[in-house]
Amino acid sequence: MKVECPGCKTTYRLAKPPPARVSATCKRCGEQFLVEPQSSDQIGVQGQAMHMNPKIPERSVLQQIQSRRDKDTRGVDTHPNWYKRKGLVLTSLLTLLLCFIVYGVLTGSTSILYTSLINSKKTSDDKNKIQIDYFGGLNAEYVTINNIKYKLIDDYIKWVPILYSERNFTDIEKHVSSLLRDNNEQKSYELQTFYSIISVIPDKKYLNQMQSVLNEWCNKQPNSHIPWLVRGSFYIEYAWLIRGGGFAKTVEKSAWPKFHEKLRLAKNDLERAWELNPNDPNSSSELIEVAIGLSLPEEEMEQYFQQGISVCPWHFQLHLQKLRYLMPKWHGSTSEMFNFAEQCLASSGQYPYLGLVMVYALYETHKYSKEDENFLGREDIWPTVEKIYAAFFEKYPENFRRRFFYAYHAIKAKKYDAALEQFEIIGDRYLEHTLWNSLDQYNRFRAYAYVKTGENLLFEKKLYEISVDYFQKALKYNPDDHAYCMLGEAYMCSGGALKNLIHLQEAEKNFKKAIQLKGPYHKYAKGELKRLRKYMSKIISVK
Repeated sequence: MKVECPGCKTTYRLAKPPPARVSATCKRCGEQFLVEPQSSDQIGVQGQAMHMNPKIPERSVLQQIQSRRDKDTRGVDTHPNWYKRKGLVLTSLLTLLLCFIVYGVLTGSTSILYTSLINSKKTSDDKNKIQIDYFGGLNAEYVTINNIKYKLIDDYIKWVPILYSERNFTDIEKHVSSLLRDNNEQKSYELQTFYSIISVIPDKKYLNQMQSVLNEWCNKQPNSHIPWLVRGSFYIEYAWLIRGGGFAKTVEKSAWPKFHEKLRLAKNDLERAWELNPNDPNSSSELIEVAIGLSLPEEEMEQYFQQGISVCPWHFQLHLQKLRYLMPKWHGSTSEMFNFAEQCLASSGQYPYLGLVMVYALYETHKYSKEDENFLGREDIWPTVEKIYAAFFEKYPENFRRRFFYAYHAIKAKKYDAALEQFEIIGDRYLEHTLWNSLDQYNRFRAYAYVKTGENLLFEKKLYEISVDYFQKALKYNPDDHAYCMLGEAYMCSGGALKNLIHLQEAEKNFKKAIQLKGPYHKYAKGELKRLRKYMSKIISVK
């Protein structure tokens, strides 16, 4: 039985047809597709392959989410025959898995399955993480990784040593006052970012120093709301440092009392900050964070939200914190989360920052979606994300920080062309405090976007020589076996098409390098090298 990939049209021969529909991944282009079983009157006919992601009719975002689940908002299956459905699903999954294993054994090969680079990397980010210790200010203007010099952008980091080393409380308060005075959407975002950066704990070794300085500031300026707000935000950071970011079941029992204690300290400071200056919405925003951690009732959260938007209806973080409270993993439900996100989206024509709240709701669903691999990249979801970001950058093209967020979301959605566009705009520059865990992670995915774009040019569009440029750029940023293997593939295809021995020799060289690295593409590279040498021997013998 023969099966043709619907993406690159590569044909595979199966020793026998599968007994049921199975999913497969193309070895050449990575396309996932379904292989249909044959009926008795179809033996000898080429098998049918279907794309895994058929186009879905356009509906509202909330309808798209809810229609895919027969579950209530707390995740309990309410279908009357739920126990039968779950048993059937489990049986089907086990059958599919068994068929796929048998398929691999019978054909003597296994597909290179595409998985997210973030999840598939066995080496932890912390091990390879390039530490940028900015507590005393940025000690270097550039950081080098894989011979690439990244310029570190210092937007608010410079204020960290001004506060904690120089203890220059006056300049800090002047800066905050200037941002509060210019009360608009962009300035409110700059102020919330400023508060966040000077409150974050970059390393546990700075805890005592930070707490000492903030205590001194509160004592010296007891009638200013700013030190109370900053110290309240610091206590929130401290609380989550104790608890950790995992699910509740992963938290040690001894951590809970300390976690709650720090949040109560934060609550006291933030309420004091609001009493001193109710015109700064950031105290209300941080109080919603406290409400999440202390499981305060929704009425109390809503009170904080209303007192914040009464002075700043466009405040991004205030809306984002309410969204977090309404997430199913905290104190809300999927429908509550998306209903609020829809309200924010409706106001995004006037306030583009609020449109980003919907992006966070969609990404939250993406993270925990079990039924939809690559939910964010679905044909009925990604256009919404693109539209939101396009409207945002139309009004705020100079907002560099949000481009890091857009690139991250595009990578998660496997929209590598969109990610690459943002990487190109950003260039060899890096900014702390975005969704990227580290410069190392950011650099790897920048390279990965070049690889995936190159694969599209190579396998889909058959533009072999143009794809070479993208693989070479990928190797510039991250010389891994994947990029070397794909560069070898590109040279092999162009060399074979043109009967160009020099290109074929380049292919051989790159396959060898991929094999030497002994990464996930080691076996694939060995197979392609064997195939290449067989082809080269025929060309040489003819000559």
